[in-house]
Amino acid sequence: MKTIFYISTLSLALFLLTSCTTMTREDICTLINAPSDAKLYTKYNLHHRGGGIPAVNYQWGTITPLGTEVDIYVNWPGRIKLTDLQTGELMTLKYDSRYSHGTIKEFLKNLITTENFEKQTKDVPQKTLDYILTGTPIIGMSKEDVIKACGYPPKHRTPSLNCNTWVYWKWKIPTFTVIFDHKGKVIKGKIKSVAIEATPKIK
Repeated sequence: MKTIFYISTLSLALFLLTSCTTMTREDICTLINAPSDAKLYTKYNLHHRGGGIPAVNYQWGTITPLGTEVDIYVNWPGRIKLTDLQTGELMTLKYDSRYSHGTIKEFLKNLITTENFEKQTKDVPQKTLDYILTGTPIIGMSKEDVIKACGYPPKHRTPSLNCNTWVYWKWKIPTFTVIFDHKGKVIKGKIKSVAIEATPKIK
């Protein structure tokens, strides 16, 4: 009986291991239609603490800025491993379909590009870029600018990017809300339920 249980458990473990999503750097290059030896860069700031980036995308800790050249692969279960090629720092970004927008392949397409920092920011005004690099959404920013600054809002509170209210977590309890007008421009931000009167404007 114990032998049968052991074999069943082992079979289940092997099934889960082989059926989970794993992707090499070359797989990811193919996914984004890039040569296998292409340089790869982040498309938005990565907010992390101790190298960990939860699927909820807490706005905490150290910022690795958009346009950072990285090495990347995905291992089980949905752990995206990124190495900052300038500093050597290893980061683990967790993908979870409950919180992350799209499939893991769509998520990776939104995370990685072959365009470096200069190409990604060439049309961004300097003042806007200064706030993006500090991870700070400000009045007048577009949705694309906010994504560059903060990454994507977790799906369980912002089910669609077409919504005009995006909710981020500063940590486990305080939330940060970014509100857009009908043109997709930031008009207000809130922490918890209190409006931030001093939210800076783009000048």
